Amino acid sequence: ASRGGVQTIPTTFAAYHQEGTSANIYDPVANLCASRNYVMDRYGVAADGSNLSKVNQFNPRSAGGGY
Repeated sequence: ASRGGVQTIPTTFAAYHQEGTSANIYDPVANLCASRNYVMDRYGVAADGSNLSKVNQFNPRSAGGGY
């Protein structure tokens, strides 16, 4: 089951854990960093988030779906 503030799956958290942050999935900084790393890798989002609209959930023009 997903855990933490941005609902990260433990295996995803472990795979995308940011070095230098806590290994605790409930730590908000560690959870958010792992999620950010995942979104950048999975969807090709830039580090500054300038193209975050590539992710349907963040694109107001997208009908979304499939999640």
